[in-house]
Amino acid sequence: MKNKKTKLFLLALLVILRKKNKKTIMPVVFLIFSLGIALGSVNSAKAVSFLNYGVFTGDINKSTYSPGEAIEFTGSAGIYVSADNCVHVIETAVINNITYTAINKEDWCDSIDILEGKIIGNRLYGNTTGSAPVTPGNYKVKVTGKVRFSNSNSWDSASANIPYTVTASPPTCSAYWSPSGPITTGGSSTIYWSSSANATSATYSCSGPIPGSGSLGISGSLPVTFLSAGTENCTINVSGPGGSGSCNAILVVNPPACTPSCGAWGACSAACGGGWQTQACTGWDCSTYNNNQQCNMQACACAPNNPGCAANTCIGNFCWDGCANIPGTKVCACVPNNPGCAANTCIGNSCWDGCAWQNGTKVCACVPNNPGCAANTCIGNLCWNGCANIPGTKPCCVAGCTDEPTACSASCGGGTKTCIWQDAECNINNISLPCNTQACPTTSDSPNWREITP
Repeated sequence: MKNKKTKLFLLALLVILRKKNKKTIMPVVFLIFSLGIALGSVNSAKAVSFLNYGVFTGDINKSTYSPGEAIEFTGSAGIYVSADNCVHVIETAVINNITYTAINKEDWCDSIDILEGKIIGNRLYGNTTGSAPVTPGNYKVKVTGKVRFSNSNSWDSASANIPYTVTASPPTCSAYWSPSGPITTGGSSTIYWSSSANATSATYSCSGPIPGSGSLGISGSLPVTFLSAGTENCTINVSGPGGSGSCNAILVVNPPACTPSCGAWGACSAACGGGWQTQACTGWDCSTYNNNQQCNMQACACAPNNPGCAANTCIGNFCWDGCANIPGTKVCACVPNNPGCAANTCIGNSCWDGCAWQNGTKVCACVPNNPGCAANTCIGNLCWNGCANIPGTKPCCVAGCTDEPTACSASCGGGTKTCIWQDAECNINNISLPCNTQACPTTSDSPNWREITP
């Protein structure tokens, strides 16, 4: 019971009533006990079940939990004080399958005890824990127990259903700069951020040298280079089913030790054809460095380093005067580089000796490229076998009849006659030849014409 004055008042009232009338103590105790339960349950959730001679109380440490959070719950068993029966003392209690045994059992007929408004009389209690569901919602935890009194061989059982609520916990996040600073203007640092698993979205808002805002992933990193001094303060806001959370990261950026600057470009290393020049610079931290760039990239004019090469080079050839290939102008006598080519070339052919074409003087044996030409050429004719004209040896015939043809089958209008025919290859066959192919006469002048009279 949280209210000490209320506790003392109830205790005094109980004592006064007990002294005046012991027979009415039972209902009064019940009333006081019930009032004590009500007054003592402000910051926790509990439920009460009545036993034959007492109460069973289930109690949890609070009424609202985050998903998966541990729940601490207690079961208590106690008796009412009875003036008529002083042997109802709790001997053993089983709460959530754990057995508790009473210690220093007493007869409570002549004494009264109020334990934080939970129980009056001899009592036993046990504590245990569990985990809240991970899904938000309204739930109940059931605390069960049974009590055996000293004057009974049977158990008196009870249970208490205690309602509670699971609410989604808000997401959390963390953010930091690395290096953490302070840094100097011109330097860089990376901001890192991460969120709990129940975060579904994230935004940022930054003030300072680089202000800005927008959305971003629920975790990540971003390198930043600062070109001005100040305090960069970035807040990360995360949201999820259980609400929202935020975190921030602060970075101090000090003014630069030096103002960055660069001097004039130096002289080019070449007047033409491409050279290099250097520029000296100072950085934010006063360190020095050089920039380099190419210069005078235009082509240089060419000056020949061998101007007389044309006069020293034979006509038909070229020489490099240092800028270009120049045709030679020198008249040069030709010196054959193959003076013996004529003697190595067959008569009738020519060869180049390096200066002129020479007629071959070598007597070469001829190899016929058509050695069988005589056998394929008719007797009385010649054929070239690749080296010489060879008389033909092939027997050949004049195409025609070898005997007198038979008489024509018609005197005019076309008839046929037969004979024995020999072709140019001397093959013999009987053939029919056309004959008297002239048209027959159609007038009375015809010798076969005779006039028919009636």
